[in-house]
Amino acid sequence: MACACTPTESSIGTLFRCEECYHARPCCGRCMVASHAQMPFHRITEWCETTGFWGPASLFDIDMKVCLGHGGAECPRKLRRPRKMTIGLESGFQSALVVFCDCLRPGHVDRVPDAVQLIEFGLYPTSWVQPQSAFSIRVHRAYHLLSLQAQTNAQDFTTYLRRLTDNVMIDESPDRYREFYISNREFAFLRAVRRAGQSPRRNLPAGSLAVLCPACPQLDINMDPNWRTRPTHLRFVDALFHGIDGNFHQNQKVKPLDPNDFALTLGSAYFANAEDFVKYQETLGPMEPEPSTCHKFHAMGLGGYWNNISGTLGVSCKHQVVVPGGGVDLQKGERFANVDFAMVSGLQRWMDLQLHVSGYDINCQYRINLDKRMKHFRATTQGFSSIPKTIFPPTIACVGKFHLPAHVPACRYKFSYMYMPGVGRTDGEAPERIWAALNALGTSTREMTSGHRHDRINDHHSDMNVRRVHRLPTATVAKHREALAGHEVAQDLLNKTEAQIPTEMLEDWKKEEEDWLAKVVDIKNHATLNNPYEAENVKGLSQKAAAYVLQAGEKITGSGPVEPGLVGTIGEGIDLQHAKALLLALIEEDFEADKVRTAEARKAFLSRIAAWRLLSASYLTPLIEAAALAAGDGDHPIPPEDLPDDEPDSKTAPAPAGFTTKGPLWQEINDVVIDLPSSRGPKTIAHTVLKRAAEVELELRQGEANDALDELRTQIITNYATQRLKRNVKGIKNNTRANRTLQHQRNVVNQAADRYRRARNCMIALGMNKNDSTYRELTAKDKIAFKVYSEDDQLGDSKKASSWIWSTFGFVDQMGDGPAKEACATARKVRWFRQHASVMRWQEEILILQAEMLRIARYFNYFEELWNEKASAHDDAGEKGQAAYARR
Repeated sequence: MACACTPTESSIGTLFRCEECYHARPCCGRCMVASHAQMPFHRITEWCETTGFWGPASLFDIDMKVCLGHGGAECPRKLRRPRKMTIGLESGFQSALVVFCDCLRPGHVDRVPDAVQLIEFGLYPTSWVQPQSAFSIRVHRAYHLLSLQAQTNAQDFTTYLRRLTDNVMIDESPDRYREFYISNREFAFLRAVRRAGQSPRRNLPAGSLAVLCPACPQLDINMDPNWRTRPTHLRFVDALFHGIDGNFHQNQKVKPLDPNDFALTLGSAYFANAEDFVKYQETLGPMEPEPSTCHKFHAMGLGGYWNNISGTLGVSCKHQVVVPGGGVDLQKGERFANVDFAMVSGLQRWMDLQLHVSGYDINCQYRINLDKRMKHFRATTQGFSSIPKTIFPPTIACVGKFHLPAHVPACRYKFSYMYMPGVGRTDGEAPERIWAALNALGTSTREMTSGHRHDRINDHHSDMNVRRVHRLPTATVAKHREALAGHEVAQDLLNKTEAQIPTEMLEDWKKEEEDWLAKVVDIKNHATLNNPYEAENVKGLSQKAAAYVLQAGEKITGSGPVEPGLVGTIGEGIDLQHAKALLLALIEEDFEADKVRTAEARKAFLSRIAAWRLLSASYLTPLIEAAALAAGDGDHPIPPEDLPDDEPDSKTAPAPAGFTTKGPLWQEINDVVIDLPSSRGPKTIAHTVLKRAAEVELELRQGEANDALDELRTQIITNYATQRLKRNVKGIKNNTRANRTLQHQRNVVNQAADRYRRARNCMIALGMNKNDSTYRELTAKDKIAFKVYSEDDQLGDSKKASSWIWSTFGFVDQMGDGPAKEACATARKVRWFRQHASVMRWQEEILILQAEMLRIARYFNYFEELWNEKASAHDDAGEKGQAAYARR
């Protein structure tokens, strides 16, 4: 091979090739050094004649030097020999010869410090006196971004750099983990103070490094100029919506710690001032679990926790922006004393507002003795530098929508975001979303010292806050559009409901709601509050109840009493049709498994059929035959399963392998005809002779439909509960048993759904309008979890339309007086309360979002002016770099 440059006697020799330059050609060492004066850290290889391949080499092995201070030339005052340093680069580690500048600084009697010279060159030193190693600033930026996005730890990153250096003999690569660990902590802090417009120093002002939420009220920054004169009933638009929660993934291992360690961001970011917190802990008594009047929540210290620091506790606004000073460490569970300090510290800048809305998973317990604890707090925390204010404004206390179902029934309506006034569509679960993004960070922070751990978590909070801040304008506009549409739908539904309610009754309900809303915001009134948002055990009129009403002459439609024999005959016929459907399903299910059981069920069914036919011959069959003959349409009985179904479930289930539904046994039962009015054609049904019997069957079919819906509701809830229990089942045998139970429950749900559909089809055949508002078409989407009782409410349910099977009460006024009407009327009242609450929350949400959009605009305008002022000040001081950064 020959050198790519003009060959001379001195340049001919070993050839080198750059691995990072494009279109690189082999050249001699002198040419390689000359061509890389501005790229001294490129990786090169050397051609070895003996081995016959390109091997690793370094520019510094062929007399390359990094000269600082003179544009790549050596310092003319050169007083020191070049220093050999280890440099961490994006391509791995390299040993470099660094020539420092020895010129005196203008106006000074000493030279520019070595560390500063390295920084100006783009290298961050690992020490500040006489650095022996450094990392490129690009490496620090790359790791900083990786740690924020992927929670990469310093150990893995430096190992990655060592493998880039030599992926075969990794142990022979330089190990600079300790140096990188410390220098990157400094680097992240310097970036934080620069972005906050601060000078790097200790004891920065409280919250000065935190990124604030543009949508939340920020005093003297983005609030309406007339917010203090806002009417009382509208103060919620200027309220701070915040939540607090603990995260037990952010614990810390028990190990020797550096007594001189401290957080660089002490008290200036998202953790409370650690020094004040330590003083506060010294005033507390022994750590004991808080008494609970609700479930024994593990967060209250009743669970098992390990390590001296079992986790962290933090305050955030509803927009998932972590608030400054609201984080503290936990020693065991979410001790209320720790929560108190986090709340007071984190809400300092909002203490002068007129209203707070506070979400906490266990607010029902936390708020009980808050006044007593705060009285002790004020008596023992005087002189704390980070806490000048200790009086909270009026606060509406709620429990997040996801956690509320885990509470006892007494809590579910007194702390619900769905029923509390002035909370809009807030769900109270913002802290949970923050913890979900940070949980992976716990694997590295639990290994850190206390100060570094706080710095790292603070850094992640700032990163998340910045990204959320820049997404807020677009997200808020989208939410406002959603609120307008949601309010329109909710209002329309409420209007339809109120159209069926007497005016006086509606006014009474509104007064009751107004009184309840006035009391629920104060926990002192909770003991005497009833729950207007939850129905009692309301049941529709069953088939047996309908038969009793008919025989007593208490008709819902038609007039006059009915002969008991006719009612009993039709009622038994309806029961037999249902028994026939169950027997057909049993034959399919147990065809090979249990022939004895099937045979016994067949015998009992045929015995009941024989007895019913004798009864029908006396009361029903003559009426049907006479009506059919008079109508002259020649129609014949139609089995109800042959009627068109809306959406059959169990009937269309696949048969067992090797089994045909046209088998002898199945065919025998299927051929049994149970002749009722609904089995005939429309002319026969409408004939005067059969009209009364058709009316009776229609009433009984309504009872059957109610029975089927009750069974459907019950089995849906049971199935849901079983699914939850199965999560804790272990072992193949137990899982198999649980799966069988779930499958059986699903079959029962499908059978109840099919029974309702058959009853509805018969009711349509008997003259009911197919679009009847009470007995609607049942689809798969309607078979969802019961949502009338609050314990079944889940996060996100408020955005979904509830299934009609839980909310149809329009038929109440058409019912005769009695216990059934009274029960249904109670359920209708509850439904109105829920619908009205939904409309109110949407109205509040619209007003809140409109105020937030204005605050966001004011926020960005405020900080634009602030940074422009900083840029002008830097320009006046001759600090051109700082001025450029401020304008950027």
